[in-house]
Amino acid sequence: MATDNNSTITGQIRLNCGASMPTDRDADGRTWDSDTGSKFASSLKGIAATASHQDPSLASASLYMTSRIFTSNYTYSFAVSPGRMFVRLYFYPSAYVNYSPSNAYFANVPSFFREYSVNVTSSNLNLTFSPSTHYNGSYAFVNGIEIVPTPDLFTTSILTLANGGNEGPIFPVDPATGFQTMYRFNVGVQVISPQDDIDFYHSWEDDTPYLYGAAYGVSYGKDENLTIMYMPSVPNYTAPFGVYANARSIGIQNLGAIIGHSAIVQSGGIGRTVYTDYAIATAGSGQMDLWVALHPDPSTIPMYYDVILNGLEVFKLQHYGVSF
Repeated sequence: MATDNNSTITGQIRLNCGASMPTDRDADGRTWDSDTGSKFASSLKGIAATASHQDPSLASASLYMTSRIFTSNYTYSFAVSPGRMFVRLYFYPSAYVNYSPSNAYFANVPSFFREYSVNVTSSNLNLTFSPSTHYNGSYAFVNGIEIVPTPDLFTTSILTLANGGNEGPIFPVDPATGFQTMYRFNVGVQVISPQDDIDFYHSWEDDTPYLYGAAYGVSYGKDENLTIMYMPSVPNYTAPFGVYANARSIGIQNLGAIIGHSAIVQSGGIGRTVYTDYAIATAGSGQMDLWVALHPDPSTIPMYYDVILNGLEVFKLQHYGVSF
């Protein structure tokens, strides 16, 4: 495997909220510091609490079993260098002391995290946790906070608008736009854990549960004689080696491609990394389904009528001037 050895690991912050131990390690080997006495938690308020029940499926008990509970607004303030960064918030809805998970409005939800990519223009990043103002007795809580500075991964300021099977007009993206990660798939094989994702500690999930119908295609790994080469425009932190080393291939003989795209042509050859950004505009409100259909493009007269995909990330763009 050839890489450019770019590194972004400096400046990473991890707070284990409500933890009694000064430091601890999670299941992926990352070190977390307690928010008690932290320079990022001035005049710390809230209650440090331990969950009353440990779900066997918890990814890391050391992170998810303790939390910081807030019955009024509280702001963590992080000194950072300006630039884009991932912010991950970790939650484990459970009974904490006298606080019911229903009052946090996460009832019957397993442990989870939310990941955001934000462009910080000052030397401080402030995260405020606020109880709902619409319900009496509500509270806010958080189990862990992770901040990972990154290069600007979203360097394409003008995206192609993919619109129901046709390429649409260009879609401008303000550099200050925030993104929420909705899905991140390692296509064709099992999950990739954070410890196997260079620098960013992303979790790449198995795409199988999201496949629709019987057309699963064929999953396979790269040829053992093929060397994966990270190109200058696609550094090794865009996706770990495991994503590019496996793929799902689907062969369909009828429909044209939703988006005309040749990975080999764009990358310049077999084994060279490449990715492409597209934008999709949705209408209406509330939750809706997003379909990503893979079809060969017969108009190119290919030797084989199939298509491959190695990885897929889906981000929700921040509405201009408002929240996610």
